[in-house]
Amino acid sequence: MPRQWIFGAYLGMGVLLSGCSGELDATVTGKVTVDDRDAPIGEVTFYPADGDTSRPTPRAVIGSDGEYELKVGSKRGLPSGDYKVAVQVMDKLGPPKPNQAPEAKPLSPLRYGDPKTSGFEFTVKPGSNTINLPLKGK
Repeated sequence: MPRQWIFGAYLGMGVLLSGCSGELDATVTGKVTVDDRDAPIGEVTFYPADGDTSRPTPRAVIGSDGEYELKVGSKRGLPSGDYKVAVQVMDKLGPPKPNQAPEAKPLSPLRYGDPKTSGFEFTVKPGSNTINLPLKGK
């Protein structure tokens, strides 16, 4: 293998590794409520406030107890910084039918599902952060 290829491979690995190390320097956990009740199911998404699409978009599935923990892909955590938040909360309509996802309807107003209209903006600091998201129902 020519030396240029070997050097290029090491350089590429170094760029990838340097982009990952230290990048996820914060964690965010919290609780989502709708009218003071735990959100049954849904998703929380943190979008970089500056609109930089090269930065990761951390997401979390809301547990049945309303709790969430942000991840980037399968890795726990996110880069510190300023974020706008979108939240989608659904209400289960019944048990799932065989080979189908459970039916659900929106439980929270649609404005919360858009980071521009949700009203949620936060600065995530390095380390552990707790961010609760209290929603008002329809």
